[in-house]
Amino acid sequence: MKRLASVRFEDGLERNERGAAARTLASAVAVVTSWSHVPVALRVVPDAPRMLEPLLACLSGPGRPTGIVDARRDDDAVVVEIDAARTPLALVLAIVDTELERAPGRTIEALQPLDDATLTALAGALLGEPRVDASRLIETHLGPLLGATP
Repeated sequence: MKRLASVRFEDGLERNERGAAARTLASAVAVVTSWSHVPVALRVVPDAPRMLEPLLACLSGPGRPTGIVDARRDDDAVVVEIDAARTPLALVLAIVDTELERAPGRTIEALQPLDDATLTALAGALLGEPRVDASRLIETHLGPLLGATP
């Protein structure tokens, strides 16, 4: 009989950390079959703690967008995992702000860096400029200008 399990890490693993994790899992007779990850994870902290449960229900309920892979409570926050290829990050932020409209105010922390495509799509949506692309990101040009190596 083959048993299946899923392991979630708080932070993304670097290549060398994946090797160490695979060895640890192998000691428990587990075989790694995929290192897939969700591209975007956000931690949303409403200013009004009473809004945690309604926000969680909104982001994890049956009517949530297909790109919201998971949403769960984490102390005073809701951690939401988003597949930005299926649901734009700007839409998720709009849903959060709409749900918190009765008690405005929130802090949103990206739990992992946003890739250029996700960042430019978000910037374009927030600026009302859908033609924004990675060439317009200043961060793309800073490394060479500052003499940094990629």
